[in-house]
Amino acid sequence: MSCKESQVIDGIGIIPVDEISVPPYEFAYCDELNSIVIPEGISVIGESAFEGCVNLRNLQMSDTMLWIGDEAFSGCESLAHIEFPRELHTIGWYAFSDCINIEDIEFPDGLAIIGNFAFSGCHKLRSVIIPVGVREVGDDAFAGCEILKEVVFKGSNTIVGVSAFEYCDALDKIIVPCGSKSFYMDCLSDDLHPKIIELLR
Repeated sequence: MSCKESQVIDGIGIIPVDEISVPPYEFAYCDELNSIVIPEGISVIGESAFEGCVNLRNLQMSDTMLWIGDEAFSGCESLAHIEFPRELHTIGWYAFSDCINIEDIEFPDGLAIIGNFAFSGCHKLRSVIIPVGVREVGDDAFAGCEILKEVVFKGSNTIVGVSAFEYCDALDKIIVPCGSKSFYMDCLSDDLHPKIIELLR
């Protein structure tokens, strides 16, 4: 699908500096888009803003970013690395689902919510560290991440959807803080209980 002429120049997405959000569907299914810089002052990426941008390879978000909306980057098949801004609070439902080339994710310490299906179908994702401040990892958040081997929870009481790691066939370690194993056993499905490793301190 083609983009508006004002949106993309030489593959680079253009966002006015006086905006406070990227509107829903603003760049959705824009085949010409391969790089985007979210400028300072923008705090919200709207629903499906970059959905289906299959050639988007380079993504840089400003430190003012707080909220990534539902399906914001769903199906961005060329994204391989995401560096999230340090003030980010919420990652919405399906936000990065089916981003099949994402290999590594570094979540900021201030993150609170990882929505349902947020990273489902990220087939190359190998490991995930969930920061201490994350309150909730939604249902199917990492479902279908076929080679995901290790998940580390830094917090002792992050609520985890039962199916958060559904169809993660390679998952063999879920590392949790000392004294929190029983909490995570209550959250996670029975088949994952043998994979929970509690740190000694």
